Amino acid sequence: QGREVTDRYYDSLGRVQAAMSRRDYEAAAEETRKSLKLIPRWVKDTRATYGGFDISSIPAIQQGAVALALRGDEAGLREMAALVAATPELAPWAERVQQAFGDLKLMSRIRTVVAEQPGCLQTALKPLVGEEDGSRIGLLLSYLEKAGMLARVKSGRTYALFPPGSSEVPTPPPKREVSSHRSEKALPRL
Repeated sequence: QGREVTDRYYDSLGRVQAAMSRRDYEAAAEETRKSLKLIPRWVKDTRATYGGFDISSIPAIQQGAVALALRGDEAGLREMAALVAATPELAPWAERVQQAFGDLKLMSRIRTVVAEQPGCLQTALKPLVGEEDGSRIGLLLSYLEKAGMLARVKSGRTYALFPPGSSEVPTPPPKREVSSHRSEKALPRL
């Protein structure tokens, strides 16, 4: 039965990662919540099988926390935080989960500022959202853009920020079809 839970955990993890790759953050959040229910047994089975738990990466928590924050799923983050607090082996991920709570609030502030001040510049965002870490803002803007929650338009050396669907956002040029046939050049006659 332990192997069954471990297999189910890894199947769920694969779905979280696939959803994140295709930018389907709603599906990633849903799969994250499912995987959270499997993690305690997976930890126990890993410890029993290998005599310890020396896993250095848990994408269901690391990527899952991002998906939950993007979806505004505070209840899911609280569930994740409770799981991490109740499982000593997961202590290294406690800070990441707490950061996700901050990300959730910061993303909400960013979206509010962009809605109230369409066209504001990314470089001017720090004081507007009350955050000093520009790289954190940049990362969250990237996630929000990928999730379709805002649009960034190049403006000099920075970006102007707009709500999704804003008339100020230029329509991207249509994708050109790439031919699968290469034109063959005739070889010169010798």
